[in-house]
Amino acid sequence: MRDLPYRQALVTGASRGLGRAFAEALRSAGVEVWGTSRDGTRLPEGVRALALDLSLPITPTAPSPVSTPIVPDKNTRRTCSGTAGRPVSTLTTPETNAPASASPISNASTPPPGSIAALVNRLRVEAPELDLLVNNAGGGTWSPFLDFPADELERQWHVLLASPVALCRAFYPEFVERGRGAIVNVASLAGQFPIPFMSSYSAAKAGLSAFSRTLMLEAAGTGVVVIDFQPGDYATGFNDNMHKPPREALPTQQETRAWECCEEHLRNGPRPEHAARALLRALRRGRSHTVATGTFFQATLGPLLTRVLPPRIVQWYLRHYYK
Repeated sequence: MRDLPYRQALVTGASRGLGRAFAEALRSAGVEVWGTSRDGTRLPEGVRALALDLSLPITPTAPSPVSTPIVPDKNTRRTCSGTAGRPVSTLTTPETNAPASASPISNASTPPPGSIAALVNRLRVEAPELDLLVNNAGGGTWSPFLDFPADELERQWHVLLASPVALCRAFYPEFVERGRGAIVNVASLAGQFPIPFMSSYSAAKAGLSAFSRTLMLEAAGTGVVVIDFQPGDYATGFNDNMHKPPREALPTQQETRAWECCEEHLRNGPRPEHAARALLRALRRGRSHTVATGTFFQATLGPLLTRVLPPRIVQWYLRHYYK
């Protein structure tokens, strides 16, 4: 029995941790779910498997399906049409009456297997009513910034920020055209409370939250819901899959202490099902907003203190907490 206003969903990173819990909860709520995973056999029962390799380049195979901005000239006219009472402006040429610029995603003849373009093309055939996107995939990298490999920095930002934004570019215009749909970008409370030795992860998640909040402003009145979902530490085995680039130097006392703190938080964190219930509650509200979820201290007290305390006090606390 469906108790959510959504029919078909895509959940990235759906084979373990929070992503698996999200996929199972959506299935239980009557939503048809497609999930991505490196190993499709590990997906929850009833979730349709999709290949997605977030390490593949996004461009030129998967830019935005929105028409590229073009400066009109005397041979170009602007037409407006839309749904849900909201105009959607496009540029057309008088000769063809066709869009002046079409989507590289929809027009790509042979996108690489596992690419975002290939995934989008497949979903437009198999899930034409897809109206819920949950950007969840991604993991962390642990390294002092002094030793952080440049290619790893680029990979983290690509996987954690550029790829979710690219998926939003693919589906958001379709949601707007229909006048309904929801985008859930799974960021992290690490965007508010940065974790030492996880600089790229904290920065990318903060960027994803900022993108979500910006999109909320633009989506107002379109019927599209945007949720900035910020989980804290959950008992998911997140650190078991943490990437640690090889280096010669031994960990410092500060690094060892920070790692022990993270391990303790994960061990004592809530089960992933707790986050899934928070996601369902957020979707049932039917409005764009930010959701912080986790322990009472991380999800409620911590964000409250950041609103009432000067930033230097919060930074002082974090510095001594991980020392």
